Amino acid sequence: MATQIPSELIANNAVGITQLNVSDGSNGQVLTTNGSGTLSFSTVSGTTINNNADNRVITGSGTANTLEGEANVIIDSESNIAFGTQKVDPNWSQFFNALSGNYGGHLSFQNNNVPVTTLGNNFYINNSTLYERVLAYPTQMMTLDHQGNFLFYTAASGTAGATFSFTEAMRIAVNGGVHIGTSSEANGSTGGCSFSPDSSDRRNFICATTGTGTVELIEFRNPNGTVGDIKVSGSATSYATSSDGRLKNVTGVARGLDVINKLNPVAFNWKVDNKASEGLIAQEVKDLVPDAVSQNTQTEYYQMDYSKLVVHLIAGMKEQQEQIDALQSEINLLKGK
Repeated sequence: MATQIPSELIANNAVGITQLNVSDGSNGQVLTTNGSGTLSFSTVSGTTINNNADNRVITGSGTANTLEGEANVIIDSESNIAFGTQKVDPNWSQFFNALSGNYGGHLSFQNNNVPVTTLGNNFYINNSTLYERVLAYPTQMMTLDHQGNFLFYTAASGTAGATFSFTEAMRIAVNGGVHIGTSSEANGSTGGCSFSPDSSDRRNFICATTGTGTVELIEFRNPNGTVGDIKVSGSATSYATSSDGRLKNVTGVARGLDVINKLNPVAFNWKVDNKASEGLIAQEVKDLVPDAVSQNTQTEYYQMDYSKLVVHLIAGMKEQQEQIDALQSEINLLKGK
């Protein structure tokens, strides 16, 4: 006759082997139910982990009761993560939360106890804390340092597996300055170019060279090629625009006094600050010398390139000289010379 178990024992979780009066089963088996009131002892299969090793991520395998230790995904005791089968950073002790990918993809968030975020490719950091190239291709790295600067580094192609050094190519400084080819404001000692803020809340564009010979600092180009440049020497700056005869179809002689005599020089005060000045009115010049006047597409204000008037001054002076020479001939004739 089956043993009757009071419901209060079941309710109080007080049912034990004695009450069940079950003597079947073997070592390691567990008690199971079929869901219809029948209890029995059964053997439960354990879970096998293939390729298990320290710090490996465990994933499903598609096979019942079997998991896989992923050799290509590693999380170490400091929460650093490595992906891929190529190089990983063996010297992660200097990082906090570093991530390394196949073929040298690198991301880290601290360096030597300083908050630094670094993103790069084709390198890892070896046991001597040196940069080591994975493949022979060029290498790049971007860094956000603890002082608020955004730094860009490059290294040319080299030998795979060899150590190398990065060269800073550009930085966006914490003050908003942009420096290319130099880590600070460009000057005669460093060269490079900078958009550098000043005390008047402006951004000064600075181009510098370390030499004193005549060199081009800025070139202006369009689909037709170079159309002008700015050169510097050891003592001066020159500005040039295209004027090669091979680029021109000459159609006649430039106008001289015909233009000069129609220009209307005026004295005026600028409305914005009442500063006194002298010059021409762009609207008056526009129809007379069209290529000397342009209109800003945003403000719609007219502006002038006074250098376009130089050719008319030269032509006008030549015409005046002809008149002077003619008058001098008449004077000489009257004086009997």
